[in-house]
Amino acid sequence: MKYSAIGSFGAAFAATAIILAAGTSNAAWRRASANGCHEYSVDQLGLYTDVLSGSSLQNVTSRTARVNCDVEDADTYRKQDLTAVNIHGYDASDTASVTATLCVAFWSSEGGACGTSASSGNPNIGNYTLQPSRAVWNATHAGDFGYISLNVPARDPQTGDSTFRGYFTGT
Repeated sequence: MKYSAIGSFGAAFAATAIILAAGTSNAAWRRASANGCHEYSVDQLGLYTDVLSGSSLQNVTSRTARVNCDVEDADTYRKQDLTAVNIHGYDASDTASVTATLCVAFWSSEGGACGTSASSGNPNIGNYTLQPSRAVWNATHAGDFGYISLNVPARDPQTGDSTFRGYFTGT
């Protein structure tokens, strides 16, 4: 009798484990601060990192700033498997918009490719969440180096500085 109850319990435990294992999600996400990104321009415009507001990058210059961010890409977190890329900040310009594009730099030669940009709109003063096309981050470019490229509008004397706070990726 004891062995029958233990056997029944063992069978029920095994069945439950199989059902739960089948429902386990492999979803993952990463969040990165803009502080890990860098400005890309010929003369380095001088973006201001605002430590008091959480390390966002603020464009305090009179020209559009271009910012690039490396994107983590590993065997367990591949860029071609991402289902979400969200880019966050504040657009203070009423004459220009923040744009974000997902790109790759080729591993085997000079050059690269970029997808379709997402824009904060114009005019659209306020917080933004951009979701650029992930089309270029595909199996064809699996070995290439992924990055995010942003254009942050110049400082607006009336409305202030546009910022880039960071980005989120998820599978």
